[in-house]
Amino acid sequence: MSPFAHLIGSWLVASVTTNNPRDRKLVTLAGVLPDVDGLGAANYSKVRVHVPNKLDGKANVVFCDGHVESPTLKFLFEDISDTASARWKS
Repeated sequence: MSPFAHLIGSWLVASVTTNNPRDRKLVTLAGVLPDVDGLGAANYSKVRVHVPNKLDGKANVVFCDGHVESPTLKFLFEDISDTASARWKS
């Protein structure tokens, strides 16, 4: 759904469920906030990649949950197999 559709949908839900203007604004905001993140307005990302100066052919990948992996550069940037594609889908 588009951010506009979420805005209208959450506003409609809020207007039906509460008479308090403050609560309506909060419900509407809660319906739109995930879209703000998806548009890149939030200042974080799921994955950070760091390629060290060593020429070992691997990169350090840090995920937002804190775990780190060191896949090969080929797996990270060139591999188009189903295994490689499935690794990055969430």
